Amino acid sequence: MPDLRLKRGAFARLCAAAIATAIICGAAAMAPARAADAPAACERSYASAVEIGRNAAAGVSGAAFRDYAGSDAHALMAEINSHEPATDWRADHLLVVNLPGTPVIIGVVEGDCLTHTVMADPAVWREAVTRRLGSPL
Repeated sequence: MPDLRLKRGAFARLCAAAIATAIICGAAAMAPARAADAPAACERSYASAVEIGRNAAAGVSGAAFRDYAGSDAHALMAEINSHEPATDWRADHLLVVNLPGTPVIIGVVEGDCLTHTVMADPAVWREAVTRRLGSPL
């Protein structure tokens, strides 16, 4: 998985941009963005991030929002951490927004804070979920 870690505030912006792209451009693919390696900070609360993710997927045909928690979140976080550049991020939840024709948007939540946002190619994410959790999305 390429390094697709994103800057603070990216989760809400990417969800909004992905919706606009899917609606306006007929689900054209977005170019992946790269992130600066900044220390973790609370971008927004878990509840706020969940609301943004659910709203992003609501009403978009073929869209999905998923909240991985506990051991599922830990296993998937280990997958993200294993790719260059290697990190040691922790996650109590991974909030995943999958909109047709766009990279998968993954919000990393530790405690009650969204701390990082990552983008992944949908096929790569599907493979990671299958490899780490033993079942497809």
